[in-house]
Amino acid sequence: MVEPGTLDGPFAVLYVHATEAVSEIRNATVHAFLVWALEPTPDGYQLFWAIHVLPVSVWTKPYLALIDPFRRWLVYPALLRRIHESWTREFKSAS
Repeated sequence: MVEPGTLDGPFAVLYVHATEAVSEIRNATVHAFLVWALEPTPDGYQLFWAIHVLPVSVWTKPYLALIDPFRRWLVYPALLRRIHESWTREFKSAS
């Protein structure tokens, strides 16, 4: 559905299927994977979302500890809100 290697913000798409996708980012601090999957439910779909981070230097763990509150309270909620709003817009107009 999306060509592998296509950039999606700072992430490179590894693969996209109808109900799942994996993207990757690699820099001097982290090698991370963003994974999402949709599971049908009686009311629509449930989103499963995960980020897996591999350390690439001695700075990875201290860096992640330092930015943890920022990620948990600002970045991830904003990303999930954007996904929800996009999904709602897309499928409200389709019905």
